Amino acid sequence: DQLQASITAGDSLGADNLIVRVYDELCKKELDKLLGKAEKTIQNWKSGLNQYREFIYNYIDENVDVCGQQLPSETIATQTTDGSIKVGDISKATVHDYTRQDVYNNFRFRLITQNRPNSEICFPVSAIKTLFYQNSEKDFFDKWIENQIANTRIITKDKEFKLSEASSISVLEDGTVLFNIKDRSFELYSNTADSKGKFKLSVKTFSQVVLDHIISKREILDTNKEKLPRLCDITKRIYKEDRTVKTGKDLRRVGAILLKKNIINKNDIPELKKELELIGSQIHLQLMDSSENAKKSNTGKLQ
Repeated sequence: DQLQASITAGDSLGADNLIVRVYDELCKKELDKLLGKAEKTIQNWKSGLNQYREFIYNYIDENVDVCGQQLPSETIATQTTDGSIKVGDISKATVHDYTRQDVYNNFRFRLITQNRPNSEICFPVSAIKTLFYQNSEKDFFDKWIENQIANTRIITKDKEFKLSEASSISVLEDGTVLFNIKDRSFELYSNTADSKGKFKLSVKTFSQVVLDHIISKREILDTNKEKLPRLCDITKRIYKEDRTVKTGKDLRRVGAILLKKNIINKNDIPELKKELELIGSQIHLQLMDSSENAKKSNTGKLQ
């Protein structure tokens, strides 16, 4: 069993990718009809899978060392003068449909698990999330994450949108990704890693489309270091507890220890809220082809 093997190996990313593959199956076009289940039942399965996804992530870090057939295609109609496609012309070519909430849930999980270690200023997002949740600040933290996702830049051939404008996103048999707004759809494009061009996306599933930080999170943190005294102080506490912190997994583990010891506590929240707002104001995300995003990471531009 691949999932069990990933859990045993402490590979949270590998386990997550397997769970996302299941999620993709639940987003197949008209799966409710294929399985004879109510649409609400499918949505409940998705919600449960997202909860399981976070459970597996928590379990690995705390305990481990280190759907239906495709529908027949149909020719896509000629695009209109504004570059859009009438939804009715492409519906039979759709293999996967992702509601806006599906997309938000997927990207939310990625953002709340991106713990970033650094000797001068860490970003222990898992510890921050737990701290806020335990002290009646869940709404603030969730809104902070959702604003980033909602304002994500969507690139099409001739226009740009925000993710919040989507009604859904579809993946067609030929790999085309459509950004759907009410009764119109636009083919999704991705910038290249060097931002010197763009190209039409062609993917098997939407999991090949990722969130990209136009300005890397590391650059935002380093540039604003003097304006983030609480995060800098928390960083000192982290390395006082464990000088060997090098990975996101290490940071998550030590953050959890400091929360239990009350070394990171509710007294940090007022200043952390100000600092999160500053960081959030400078975070600009876009949807990007995963292979192009990997090229950015491989050149040292940590996202």
